[in-house]
Amino acid sequence: ASRDKNQPLCMAQYSLLLGTCRRPGHERDSQFIPERHNTDSSQHIIVFCRNQMYCVIVKADQIGKLSEDEIFSQLLYILSDAPCLPSAPPMIGLLTAEPRRLWARDHAILLQDEQNARNIELIEKALLVLCLDETLPTAFNARAFLGASPSTHYAGDRDETNMAHEMIHGGGCENNSANRWFDKIVQVIVCNDGAWGLCYEHSTSEGIAVVILLEKILKKIDEIPSPEESGITQQHLAPPERLE
Repeated sequence: ASRDKNQPLCMAQYSLLLGTCRRPGHERDSQFIPERHNTDSSQHIIVFCRNQMYCVIVKADQIGKLSEDEIFSQLLYILSDAPCLPSAPPMIGLLTAEPRRLWARDHAILLQDEQNARNIELIEKALLVLCLDETLPTAFNARAFLGASPSTHYAGDRDETNMAHEMIHGGGCENNSANRWFDKIVQVIVCNDGAWGLCYEHSTSEGIAVVILLEKILKKIDEIPSPEESGITQQHLAPPERLE
């Protein structure tokens, strides 16, 4: 895309960006691709918030695609529900950051439990993972970064190095690293100070495919007129399922 313009790009890569998940293996990892496993036509995302996991349906046979307001109401429910729950052990999401053979072993142990197996299947089949993060402390940079150049960009009190830590790994188990599923191809990360980004599992396609996807999404967002302020309710929607 940069050296030689107008080169053809294999379109099959785009079909793997949403819904695919990497699976750990003892000798070799594999790709889980839902279309190859006879899934139904409903679609969902998994939302992580304060180490809790929620399944949010975004398309169902009975109701079709959820509107933007309906999805927003589901996220508001999660943002109000997760802080009221006992603090979850920062463990399950962290397992996806283990060395691959260790994660393959732990993955196999988890699958022995019926409820765990169902939850992992929901994660693997999800279109993407949405991580609603707590903001990394501004002091976090002190371990890896001293000072800031005049060109450094900021979101509130945070510089771009701090935000990069947030998007790449979440800042460790004491911060947001358990609020992740690193095997999922697309993780959209939104912080409570407004910073947002993407954590991309690179094994399914070249980076240019996800860059083009994001550019088209951003262009579409810019073209959508701003909606009028309205009260968001959940009149006909069941609350999202929390996965335990």
